[in-house]
Amino acid sequence: MFFLASLVGVVFLYLVGFLILKGFEFSNLFALAAAPIVSTLCFEILAIVFDKLNHAASWAVFFVPSLLLGAVVCGIGVLYGRRQGQTQKNAVAASELKNSFRFDLKMVVLYVGLALFVGLFVFVKALDGPACFNETYDNLTHLGLVQSFLESGHYSALAASVYQDLGEVGSYYPAAWHLITAMVAGATGTSNLEATNAMNYVCCCVVYPLSCLCLMRQIFSRRNRVVVAGAFAAIGFVSFPWFFTVYGVLESNLFGFIMVPVMLAAIMQLFGSEVSRADRARYLSISFVSALFCVFAQPNAFFAVMLFAVPYLVWRIWDSTGQKSKRPRSTKVRAGFVALFLLVVFVVWAICYKAPFLYAVTHFIWPPATNPSQAFINTLLFSNSWAPVSLVVAVLVGVGLYAMWRERKYGWLATALVITAAIYWVSICLEGTIDQFLSGFWYSDWRRTAALQAMIAVPVAALGIAHLYGLIARHAKLNLFSNIGLALLLIVFLFMPNFLLRGIMQVQTPFGYFDEMMYQYYSMDQGDDEVIFSESERKFVTQVKEIVGDKVVYNLPYDGSFFAYQSDGLHTIYRLPYTGPGQNADQQILQSSLYEYSSNKDVQQAVDNLGAEYVLTLDYGHIPHHKNSPDPYAKSWPDYLPENWTGITRITEDTPGFELVLSEGDMRLYKIVEPS
Repeated sequence: MFFLASLVGVVFLYLVGFLILKGFEFSNLFALAAAPIVSTLCFEILAIVFDKLNHAASWAVFFVPSLLLGAVVCGIGVLYGRRQGQTQKNAVAASELKNSFRFDLKMVVLYVGLALFVGLFVFVKALDGPACFNETYDNLTHLGLVQSFLESGHYSALAASVYQDLGEVGSYYPAAWHLITAMVAGATGTSNLEATNAMNYVCCCVVYPLSCLCLMRQIFSRRNRVVVAGAFAAIGFVSFPWFFTVYGVLESNLFGFIMVPVMLAAIMQLFGSEVSRADRARYLSISFVSALFCVFAQPNAFFAVMLFAVPYLVWRIWDSTGQKSKRPRSTKVRAGFVALFLLVVFVVWAICYKAPFLYAVTHFIWPPATNPSQAFINTLLFSNSWAPVSLVVAVLVGVGLYAMWRERKYGWLATALVITAAIYWVSICLEGTIDQFLSGFWYSDWRRTAALQAMIAVPVAALGIAHLYGLIARHAKLNLFSNIGLALLLIVFLFMPNFLLRGIMQVQTPFGYFDEMMYQYYSMDQGDDEVIFSESERKFVTQVKEIVGDKVVYNLPYDGSFFAYQSDGLHTIYRLPYTGPGQNADQQILQSSLYEYSSNKDVQQAVDNLGAEYVLTLDYGHIPHHKNSPDPYAKSWPDYLPENWTGITRITEDTPGFELVLSEGDMRLYKIVEPS
C-alpha cells in the first residue's frame, strides 16, 4: 500500500496542475514541474469553500471537480492554439526553457528515476515499516492535522486544528501538505502514518527533483551536460531535502521548499531577455499563484525565492542597461539603478521583519549551536545539519564556483550561494538582532538556513560535476559504459555509508549519519527508556481504542499519550505537550484535582463539560531511565512539571470514581464512574 499511496500522491499533485498549465500554453517541462503548485491551490480553495459552508468533504470532492476544470482549461487552450495556428510553435520552438521534448523526457526519467532509486535505500529501506513515525515535537501537529482532516472532513488551512472533534474552532496554519496527505490516505484507505511516509518519499524523490530540473534548464538552457549532472546534485545534499524528514519533522517547510527552484525559474523567465508580452503575462500569473501557494504551504518559501531572486534581478538590471542593450547607460547610472533596487529590497525586508503577522516567526529565538570559527568550517564543508563534513559535495561546489569565476555570466548564482552561506553562518553562531533580521523569516533556525544553502548550491555543484567530467573527457576516450561507470562512481562517493578502516578508525559519512538518524527517529521497537511513546505503549493504545471507540479520554500527554490520537485516532484531551482545546478552566481543575472526582462537585462538572469518560496513563508508577533525569518526561519534553499533573498521577486502582478497565505493566485505562 505504501507504493500505491505514493503513486496516488503523484497523481493528485500533478494531473490537475499539468492540465491547467498546458491550457495556458506553458511548456511541457514547466507545466510538469509547477503542477503541484496549481493542483494544491485548487484543492485548498475547495477545502476553504466547503469549510465555510460547514460541509464535510473528502478527497473526491476536491479532486474530481479540479480534474474537470483542468480538462476544460486544457481543451480550450488546445483549441485556441490550433485556431491561432500556434500549437507547434508553443510546444517546441517558443518553449520557455528552449529545450527539445525528447531531451526533457530523458531528463525527467533520469532525475525522477535516480531519486526514486536512491530514496529506496536512503529513506524507504530505513523506515521501520510503512506506518512507522517520527516521535518529535512538530510531528504531533503534522500527524494530528492529517488525522483531524480525515475524521472531520474539514481540510481548510484557515481553520486547522487537531481538536476539531472536541469542538475547537481552528485557525490559520500552512496545511497544504496535510491536505494532500489526508487526500492520499482517504483515497487509498491507508492510515495517516503510512500516507505521511509515502508523501515524504514523493516530495523528496519526485517533486523536488523535477523542480530542480526546471531550474537547471532555465539556468543552463544550452548546456545539456550540466543539466544531466544536476540529477546527481539535486539529491546529494543531506541538509535538504533528506534532513527535513528526521528533524522536526518539517513537513510544511519541506513542501514549501521543494517548489522553490521552479518558482525561481518562473521569476527568471518573467524578467528574462527576449521574452514576449504573452509569456511575461503567463509567468507573472504563475508567480502570483506561487505566492498564494506559499501562503498555504509555508510562507517562508516565498522569502527563500526572493532571497535567491535578488542577485539574479541585480544582474538583469546591470546587464539590461549595458553597452550591448537597446538602451545603454553609463556605469554610474547602472550602479544607481542597482542601488535603488537594493534599497527597495531592504525596505521591504525590514517592513516584513517588523510586520505583526510575521513577528512571532522573525523574532523567534534559537540559541547559538557553535562558535563562529566552527560555524565557518561547517559552512565551507557543508557539515551544516550536524552531519559529518561533505567533502565530495564541498569539492564539487568549489569546482563549480571556479567554473563560474572563469565564465562570469553565472556570477549572480555564486553571489546567491555566498549570501545564503552567510545567513547560515549567522543563524548557527550568533543571536540577537542581526541573526533575527537576516534569518528570522526561517525562525532563525540553522537547519532551515542550511537547506537554503543546499538548494542554491545544487546548480553550482552540477556545474562542478560537468566541469570535472569535461576534464576527464579531454584526457580519456569515453563511451556509454565508461559514462555509466563514472555515474556509479559518483553515486558511491555521494551516498557512501559509514565504513571501517580496520586498525585506523571508523569513518562516518553524511548519508551514513543520516541512516543512523533514520533508525533513531523511526525505529518502533525501542523500549520505554529510549523513546517517549514505545512499541508496547502503542500496542496498549490500540487495545484502548478498541474498547473506548470514539469516547473522550483524559490523559497525561507527557507519558507519550499525546501520540495516541495521531497513531490510533484515540480521542484524547491532550494531543500536544501542554495544551488542549482552549486550555480552559475545566482542564486546569482536572490537571490538579481529577483524582477527587467522587467527592468534588467542581471536578465532576469539569469532567461533564469536557465529555471525558475514560482516563489513560502510560507510565503509572514508573520512571524510565531517560539518561540522568529522574523524571520520565524531562529528556524530550523539558516543559513537563510533575506538580501540574497531580490530578491524574494520584489516581490508582483504589481511587473512588475510577474503575480499572485495562492494565498491562505500567499502563492503565480507567473508566470514570458516576458517583452514587
